[in-house]
Amino acid sequence: MSFNKSFLINYKIIRLSRIRELVEYFSPRPVTSIAYFLVSALIFFKNILIKNFSYQSRASKTQSIAYLIATGPSIKNVDLSKLIGSDVYTVSNFVLHDLCFDLNPCAHFIAAFHPPLDMDSIDEWLRVIDAKLPVGVEIVTDDKNKYFISGRHFIGRKVIYIETFPMLDLLFICPPYITPRPWSVPQLAIPYIFSLGYSEIVLCGCDHTALASYGEIIKHFYEPDLDVRTGASDILAWQDGGIIKQLRNNLELFRLYRNMQKYYSKRGKSISRISADGWLDFIPKK
Repeated sequence: MSFNKSFLINYKIIRLSRIRELVEYFSPRPVTSIAYFLVSALIFFKNILIKNFSYQSRASKTQSIAYLIATGPSIKNVDLSKLIGSDVYTVSNFVLHDLCFDLNPCAHFIAAFHPPLDMDSIDEWLRVIDAKLPVGVEIVTDDKNKYFISGRHFIGRKVIYIETFPMLDLLFICPPYITPRPWSVPQLAIPYIFSLGYSEIVLCGCDHTALASYGEIIKHFYEPDLDVRTGASDILAWQDGGIIKQLRNNLELFRLYRNMQKYYSKRGKSISRISADGWLDFIPKK
């Protein structure tokens, strides 16, 4: 096969793949998808024009690899002491881990608060996070939490708010202008961490096996009674929509991971994982 013919075939395959991605995005929900796309574009260009970002991080990038540590049960099978001195980023209840203080995260991520989470238990949870993190660790969270956190929690810490919105992910993963609405807190963290200049993010404890515990307490590396929140990982967490909604949400979660992996690989960056456990089987194991 000649070079020109081979090039044209590969080019057509790439174009068809791109068209299929667009069709997959718009076809299930054409009206809302177009609306999301247009609003995403408006937010994107608005943020470029006004340049009003609370996004300037003071986290220091010292290496090319960042480790993003979540709270999945596979954490119990990983020797995290080997990561002391590395550029580590943590999420949610990882503050309950014995090594959290020694790992001294560059930043800690908190997802947007939403039902069925009991908002009355959030205050205590945020105080626990503040008490357990080393001094100087900045908080990165969804802009939707600003009304709840600003002036009330993390006084003396740098708090960075990220604007998120449902969007065509492959076109608008572009912090600090806008990032996709995350389906799990590591998806809030990934665009932020890459924007700091890292070439690779290694996932640890990002198992996403919650559906295996459907109707029961969701499993993490810590005991359930250590979580002060209500409606986060207990039985009440499943009351929002039932199994059909949970399945749809998980489809969106894994699809966004796939899109992020493809998006960053085209830009010379990679996402890998430490543990063989969990359901992110399309992300290579390091």
